[in-house]
Amino acid sequence: MAQPLFSGLRANRQRRVPILMYHRISTKPPAAPSGLRLTTHPDHFRMQVKSILSQGFTPITFSQLPSLLQSPTPIPKSVIITADDAYEDFYIHAFPILKNFCCPATLFVPTRLVDLRRREEDTYCSWSHIQEMSRNRISIGSHTVNHVHLSVQNDNQIAFELNESKRRIEDRIGVPVAEFSYPFKFPEANSRFVARLREHLREAGYRFGVTTQVGCARSGDNPLLLPRIPVSQSDDEPLLMAKLNGGYDWLRILQRAHKHLFAHR
Repeated sequence: MAQPLFSGLRANRQRRVPILMYHRISTKPPAAPSGLRLTTHPDHFRMQVKSILSQGFTPITFSQLPSLLQSPTPIPKSVIITADDAYEDFYIHAFPILKNFCCPATLFVPTRLVDLRRREEDTYCSWSHIQEMSRNRISIGSHTVNHVHLSVQNDNQIAFELNESKRRIEDRIGVPVAEFSYPFKFPEANSRFVARLREHLREAGYRFGVTTQVGCARSGDNPLLLPRIPVSQSDDEPLLMAKLNGGYDWLRILQRAHKHLFAHR
């Protein structure tokens, strides 16, 4: 069933922008069942981009988000497309599709993994790939240096992961980096850490940050801790449209309750 039971709880479109979260755009089947949630076949990705456009959604950049959410008038249907990890398959498969449809997107880069190019079975974009994409409507954001769990790092380590990754990307592409994506599940129940992270992001000079919290970006959300909508190969057009239209925002309530419950066990 594409439309969830509690779709009536969805937010008013005038105050909501979905931020889509992709990971792998690959022709290879995932090695583990859990990988199905993180993998989208290029044919499905093309269908999803076409559906977004045909249903009247306009892909935008993060820099356009504040003015839209703060507008006193009804806003156009907008969406932000993001991808984490900078796997090489994004350059091979997703980038040509986005370029063909003139769609902006944001790619979040773990800088050390890009420096290494390979880790175990994974191959990452090269800096030349990233430079090319940056010149063609793909914004490049930070995904830390080492793709670590920031919640178990001390303040110096957190500052290094945020500042050094930003510096490294800016040095390579020659463009200021304003966006950050939090690796792994976001520990929103840990309010002390969330406050620390928010301050570190602000001090490092980031303007926007995205998490794995489920939901659309709304007026009043902290721009450094924005929720996203996960998308994968399992999203056909009706399911994707349900997500874009806010029909899955209620899952954020369950997600938050689950994290708070297990955080105190």
